[in-house]
This record gives sequence, structure tokens and C-alpha cells, in this order.
Amino acid sequence: MISRSISSLTLVLAACGLSLACALTGCAPGPAQDAAAEKDTATQSKEAEQKQAEPKAPEPVETEETDSDVTPAGWSKPINTDGDIVATYENDSVRVDVHATAFGEAPEDEGIEHPDTGESLVPAGSPVVVLNAVITNITDETLPIGESALRLSIGNEGWPFMSLHEVESAVDWRDSLGAFYSSIDWNSDSDITTLEAGHSFSNARVVPYLETSYEVEVTLTPETDDGLDHDNPVLAESQTFTITRP
Repeated sequence: MISRSISSLTLVLAACGLSLACALTGCAPGPAQDAAAEKDTATQSKEAEQKQAEPKAPEPVETEETDSDVTPAGWSKPINTDGDIVATYENDSVRVDVHATAFGEAPEDEGIEHPDTGESLVPAGSPVVVLNAVITNITDETLPIGESALRLSIGNEGWPFMSLHEVESAVDWRDSLGAFYSSIDWNSDSDITTLEAGHSFSNARVVPYLETSYEVEVTLTPETDDGLDHDNPVLAESQTFTITRP
């Protein structure tokens, strides 16, 4: 009986000693506990990183249609209406809004020489501007026009010639903006000799940017069975204006 009591007392003291040692020095966890703890910590860190990295969903923005919205004719390429409207031509049949769509630089020297100096009038790096005329039928009827009915003549008092030359080296850049010399989509099955009510098409040029006054003449000629009727244009008007580069 005494022996059994001594054994029990010995086990109790041993357990107390182990508890005291852990309290004083800290008991190291075993390998399984280490792995579990590391996995739990890694999971929590990954979840925190993902939560922090997730972008906020954008708030819905209400938009409204503006006067710049146009409906391309069935035969027209998409129309770019970017940029300030620098001139507007209008009569009872059509409205023409001329947009200063974009500003850039000539990528290389143009072969247009000054008549006195022989130097390029548009050397590489010269400022250029894309002018895009958007023509809209403002009547309730279909207008007869021809595939070559629109003429856009651009001059500038600071230019030594009658009209501004298109900057050929910047044409690809102009096209990349969706502003084309002709907006006709030749793959369309629509009749390109008519412009339906409320529909539009466009015509663009990339020309030297000058701080002096531009003069732009717009002529739209109707199509008849005998060809273009130059004596009775749908629109024939010119305007003078300046363009301010941003």
C-alpha cells in the first residue's frame, strides 16, 4: 500500500514538474503542430492579400445622349465626332459640323516645298490637325447625292498656296482615329447615291496646323439621271475661322 502511494505521488510530482518547466521555458510544439500552424498562417495571409488586391466595382454612371450623336448612313463607315466643332454650315437640307478631331505631328518631312526657299513646308515634327466634316440630312426626306458629291476645300491665309495639302505621312494616323478621306463602305449593299433623313456621313483631312485663319468651303452636289447637278447644289458655303490647339 505504501509502495503504491509512493508511485502515485511520484507521477503527480513528475506531471507538476513538466507543467512548471513549460510555464518557465515554453514547450516547443511537435512537427505536426508546426505544419498545421504554418498552413493556417499562410492561408490567412493569402486571403488577406486577395481581399486587398480585389478592385472595387465601379459605380454605375448615368449617361445621356448629346447633340454629337449621329446615325451613319447605311453605306457609311463609323463616324468620329470627337473634338471641338470649329465651324457649322446649315441650310434647309443639311447640316455640316467641322470637328477639330485631333492634333499631332508630321512623322516625316513632306515633299511640299516653299516656293521661295525650296524647304519643306511641313518638316518632320510640324504640328498637324485632323479636320473631320460630319454631314447630316436634317430633312424628313431622302436626299439624292452622288458618291463624289462632296467637295471639301481647306485653305489658310498663312499658307503660300491656294489650298492646304494633306499631310500624306500622317494619313495612317488619321485613319486610325476613325476619320477617313471618304467614309464610304464599299462592301455595303446600300445605295451610296442617297442620304436618308436623319443619317450622316463624314469626310476628313489631316492638314498643317496654323495659328492663322482657315477658310473651309463645303459643297454638296445632288445626283441626277444625267450625273451631278452642279447648278443646283444641296449646299455650297464657305466659312473662315481659327483653331486653338489645346
